[in-house]
Amino acid sequence: MRIPFFSSAPPSSATRKITPLTRLLEHGLNAVKTSKYSLVNLLPLAICDQFRRLSNFYFLIVSIVSFVPNISPTSPVSTTLPLLVVVGFGLARDLWEDLQRRRDDAPTLVAVEHALRPARDLAVGDVVLVSRDDPFPADLLLLHAAAAPLCYVSTANLDGESNLKRRAVPPVLQVAKLPPLHEITVTVPAPSDDLYAFSAAMQVGGGQPTSLSVDNLLLRGSILRNTPYVYGLVLYNGQDTKLARNMRNPPSKLGGIERMMNRVVVGLFSILAVDRLLSGSSVGFRSLGTYLILFHSFVPVSMFVTLEFARIIQGWFIGEDKKMRTKGVSVKSKSNNLNESLGYVEHIFSDKTGTLTENVMRYVACSAGGNVYDERRAPGCLASAIRDGAEEVRNFVLAMAVSHDVVPEVDEAEGSVSVPDDGLRGMPDFQGESPDEVALVEAAFAAGIELQGRTADTLVVKESWAETASTYTILANLAFTSERKRMSTVLRCPDGLIRIFTKGADMVMLDLLSRSPAFVSLSRDTDSFSKEGLRTLVFGSRVISENEYEQWKSYYAEATTAIEDRVEREAEVAAMIEKDLDFVGVSAVEDKLQENVADTVQFLREAGMRFWVLTGDKRETAENIGYSSNRDNAQSNPRAHHRRRSSLASGNLIAALTLRSIDHGVEFEMGMVIDGETLGFIEGQELEELFLEVADLCKTVICARVTPIQKAKVVKLVRTYDHSSTLAIGDGGNDVSMIQEAHIGVGIKGKEGSQAARAADYSMGEFQHLRRLLAVHGRFSYIRTAGIINLSFYKNIFFTTTQIMFQFFCFASGTTFHNQWIVTAWNSMLTLAPPFLFGIFERDLEEDTVMRFPSVYSSNRNHRLFSMRTVLEFTIAYSIWHATVVFFMTYFYFGRVEPIVFSNGHDAGFRLVGLAVSTMAVPIALSKFLLSSHLWTAAVLIGCGVSFGLLWALIPVFTSLAHEYALEGVLAKLFSSPTYHLLWPIVFATVFLPDFFVIMIRMNRKANMNSVAAEELRIFKR
Repeated sequence: MRIPFFSSAPPSSATRKITPLTRLLEHGLNAVKTSKYSLVNLLPLAICDQFRRLSNFYFLIVSIVSFVPNISPTSPVSTTLPLLVVVGFGLARDLWEDLQRRRDDAPTLVAVEHALRPARDLAVGDVVLVSRDDPFPADLLLLHAAAAPLCYVSTANLDGESNLKRRAVPPVLQVAKLPPLHEITVTVPAPSDDLYAFSAAMQVGGGQPTSLSVDNLLLRGSILRNTPYVYGLVLYNGQDTKLARNMRNPPSKLGGIERMMNRVVVGLFSILAVDRLLSGSSVGFRSLGTYLILFHSFVPVSMFVTLEFARIIQGWFIGEDKKMRTKGVSVKSKSNNLNESLGYVEHIFSDKTGTLTENVMRYVACSAGGNVYDERRAPGCLASAIRDGAEEVRNFVLAMAVSHDVVPEVDEAEGSVSVPDDGLRGMPDFQGESPDEVALVEAAFAAGIELQGRTADTLVVKESWAETASTYTILANLAFTSERKRMSTVLRCPDGLIRIFTKGADMVMLDLLSRSPAFVSLSRDTDSFSKEGLRTLVFGSRVISENEYEQWKSYYAEATTAIEDRVEREAEVAAMIEKDLDFVGVSAVEDKLQENVADTVQFLREAGMRFWVLTGDKRETAENIGYSSNRDNAQSNPRAHHRRRSSLASGNLIAALTLRSIDHGVEFEMGMVIDGETLGFIEGQELEELFLEVADLCKTVICARVTPIQKAKVVKLVRTYDHSSTLAIGDGGNDVSMIQEAHIGVGIKGKEGSQAARAADYSMGEFQHLRRLLAVHGRFSYIRTAGIINLSFYKNIFFTTTQIMFQFFCFASGTTFHNQWIVTAWNSMLTLAPPFLFGIFERDLEEDTVMRFPSVYSSNRNHRLFSMRTVLEFTIAYSIWHATVVFFMTYFYFGRVEPIVFSNGHDAGFRLVGLAVSTMAVPIALSKFLLSSHLWTAAVLIGCGVSFGLLWALIPVFTSLAHEYALEGVLAKLFSSPTYHLLWPIVFATVFLPDFFVIMIRMNRKANMNSVAAEELRIFKR
């Protein structure tokens, strides 16, 4: 089921009371709408997207003016047709991309939930039956679950965490017979985008209200696992669901080059307008329209069609690159207009789970009884130690086997524990809220203490050397929170004793453990494991007397049913029993990164990109990735900011800014770890700027426990204040907002589904391909696109400037200098192919070079190839110089030195000069294309040769079509003139003198970054 962007009613802004089966239609239905265009907004929105390009708007004005009588010197059709072609092509591309989104959505849109009515028609108050492995169609309150008062859900599409989470039926409904539904009243708050917060109240009949929390909530986008079926009450639907409120409408993105191109178009238009207005007193205001049409080719309309086709082929190159293919999944470009933006990315925002990691946790070592047992160096060492009678090791493995929320997956068809194909000695397929816990339970199973079953209140554990399994009764589960940094399980063990098993972060557990001989190894071993980038947990346990338990039990029951401050009260009650624990051991788990992630991240950072991790994971989990991906080292100093008041958050940020006074030569690097709660306090320009200034001082920035909307907020902050090019990459539905907010969105097709890939501009199979996508395809696309634009502006300004210069000799009459057919063919035939081929084949360095030397990528970050400066220096300066030389030399020789006169006594005049300039302009432009290219491929040479041949093939045709007396015999006279042929070498030598001068300066100047890299690679290959 796709997540809706709109519902038939606006989202609620106040609390609501809900009774099952009483439909609240005022909150709308569960309608789905995800596409960018609809039948209603198709034409206006799609056309508006096209005219966001100022060039299209410019040509629209020109086309309108061309229809005004007595103004246009040319046919309105010849002026309007190019605009229709460009806009029509752009519309077709946008509609095709939107159609692809609809097709990608189709498998999700047809998903069916087993509900009392179709999923799209669900209203608040409906009761829904959802079966195993089905997604929840709305935000539901868990009313009933099969076999036990709890169920397990996968929230990977919400927060990126692949581990299962447990959701419980409210205690008041955990009875043998469910009360009549009409007696149940649920009071819920206004819809919220916070995935981790929910506080409501339930009342059954005339009883006392009881509290509801996020533990009772089944969110849209999550999937039911390990439970045959559940019944749920619809609390929020449509746009009110938490996932929908974390989504944004698909944006229309413009690449950085296109935004710069808009400014260039405005500049050129302003030059023309100012020039005509200044001369308005002598030639009349109406001439403004005439000159606008006559010189509108200053902005090359053919360039936009060339760009579109070149980008399509660039996107095809990306999709066909076999080096970026993983398990049949190729990189796919869905927004080809952003290809060049890949060449100058400055900030990368990455999800963690499924993007950087494989979602595979692996137990590798532990410390127990003062000794370290490393499975990497001695496989099976835990099992061997237990067989040898090491009681401390047996107690540690038992703690791993019973202190968790893990459940063995049950095969419904056979009614037995499900065993995966790669299961070790029949090991069940374990599922749990924490992937670390799953890894520890699997390690305990492999060591001989096997979890075989779990119900709501029992654990079935079999020790491999025992004949029968043992049953542990679950008396209480004290859940992990970021504040507590630990979790505990209170069990009645088979020997009748009550024991508490606690595990958590070392800094927290230190204060809870009693001192013992084994305690001295705690700090040593945790430090050793942490330096390897391993995730550590410290275990402790103790026996609880019956009296202590009975006393504590009453406090615990009161805290868990509290309506106000329930979380805080539960934490206080847990602390009453989590004390004086005996140290049991330390576990070490490896969070396996995807292939080549560390190398890829290192390359991106060396290329000058800042790398941020934005994840919904716990802070401790996210921080560990900083080490394992090689972004943090022993000298890094990650700091976590957790404050409940914005003033305290501000104080920490201001204090951090004093680090600017530290000598930057000192080998010290700082990291920042910040959670979603603290991010919520960073509001207002002052705090936002302080936050980013501190972040700029850090080698590593990790934002943990953030919601999808907060991810997008962080990206927007960087875009707003740093004005840098941003890229966001993720694999889950929780990453969609971030992907859409960034300049470039990249989605990974992985275990979390394809929602991120569908919403992204580019999709890929693995994170490691980002390196090649940016360094090779992004960099080359930037060079090629910038080349198309520069060359297109050059050739049009060059050709149009000769028209402008002629106006000084025709009293600004608006008379066209060139044959009208040559003017038409200039862009459409004579100079069309070379820029297009440049945009496909141009390459300044070999792929091996750009993949080996990250610094090569950073050379594009200052827009060295296309900016206002390059337009002035490269495009306008060269084009005006070339136009000046060819026009005045030709005009001087044929108008003053050797005018051509026909037999009837008529002077050939400006028609001959115009024809001479036209025939020289084409080869000059083609030569400039070749001089600008680093790589003369056969296709480029053939394209230039064909263009040159077309000139001489079409000139006779164009002159014969003119039907003008002044052109009769001009071509023959021109070609028979020795002056014309002698002018060629003189004009070419003068025109390209600055080009060769610049080339010589560059050759004698100190080698730049690119040439150094190329030379180093050449030496390396020897």
